[in-house]
Amino acid sequence: MFKKNLINKLLITLLLALAIGFFVSRAMVSIAMIAIFVLAVYYQLNHKITLYKGINAKTFFVFAGFYFLILTCSLFSGQINCFTEPLIAFAPLLILPFAFQVFEFKIQFLKRWLNTINWIFIGGTFFVLMDMVYRQGFNSEKIIQLAHDSKNVSNIWGIHHNIVGFLAVYAIFYIAELLKRNRQPLLFLLLFLIVAIIHHLGLRFAIMAFYPLMLIYLLRLQIKRSTKIYSLLIGCFLLVGSFMFIPAFKARYQNTKSDIENVVTNRNPNFFSLNQRLIANQIGFDIAKKNWLFGVGTCEIKQLVEQEYARNSRLLIPENRKFIHNQLIYGWATYGFFYVLGWLILFGFLIYKGIKDRSILLEISLLFLMHQMVENTLEKQLMLMLLIYFTFLMPRGLESRKLKV
Repeated sequence: MFKKNLINKLLITLLLALAIGFFVSRAMVSIAMIAIFVLAVYYQLNHKITLYKGINAKTFFVFAGFYFLILTCSLFSGQINCFTEPLIAFAPLLILPFAFQVFEFKIQFLKRWLNTINWIFIGGTFFVLMDMVYRQGFNSEKIIQLAHDSKNVSNIWGIHHNIVGFLAVYAIFYIAELLKRNRQPLLFLLLFLIVAIIHHLGLRFAIMAFYPLMLIYLLRLQIKRSTKIYSLLIGCFLLVGSFMFIPAFKARYQNTKSDIENVVTNRNPNFFSLNQRLIANQIGFDIAKKNWLFGVGTCEIKQLVEQEYARNSRLLIPENRKFIHNQLIYGWATYGFFYVLGWLILFGFLIYKGIKDRSILLEISLLFLMHQMVENTLEKQLMLMLLIYFTFLMPRGLESRKLKV
């Protein structure tokens, strides 16, 4: 009995460390992941858990299969000396799903703790957003200037603005789910503040992800109440119109519009971030086409991109020459065609699971897809951890009958 309670407490402590470490220390996240894996191995050796049974058994094998597929692709790329990089970088795809599958029965009795962990992500996100607002002293002129310069407000933890935007959109949908069963005024206020802040700061990714995903979410909720669909659509457009009066949002809109016009008219791409990313992705796509089956491996991809810039700068000065900013293109160029196939299976499965379970896993999976169109999301260990956590544990936290705010 004592050993059972000890394992429960250790598991809870490590999950809390995983969530807190996301905002405080990457080292804490790595240590917590390894410790959870070791604890799961110990528990598996003593209890012989059947991994192919349970609610998330298929999900576990999909993640584990994707991990081993990446390692196989890395070997076939001919860069055996670089094999350790994907072996370590993508390890969360195996160790966390394995641990969560082993502890699946225990996790069912930890739902209230999982809701607490979900709130750590939301609370941490809100703190980072407020810090970004505080750093500008509610000075719209500074934020407007940053928007005009295609830059973003920094934060105390050094978290990339696209990840902050990602977390903000996740927080919005999680709070929306809570509001379905617990309409506390505090939840409405928090939801409004997060939506208002992402517009005030002009967080482009968050804004561009929020509206289409919210539309999908509302349509999914109202699919059996067709008479309300049009009113929801009108409400979304009215919301967009109202935020157009926020100076920073308007400046970011104008900046994005200018970026698009720059791409269409094929003008000088310097200091136009969207055009620079498109050029980098085009270079990555060209490399992928030449090495479409097995890719070039992690050792050569950066060197090949630099060589392509040296051969044809596309008018970009050195400091504006970006690396590939698209997970699918990067994965194809680096690991080859079978990586793309595995990627499609993984996210196709997650979207299917979200639709089947009628959960916000659908919106979260689409959010990850959108993020991967502008960043190499899966190359970041923190984002891998979020993907696995949101898939395996986040929905369980929402199942808690007594959801505390």
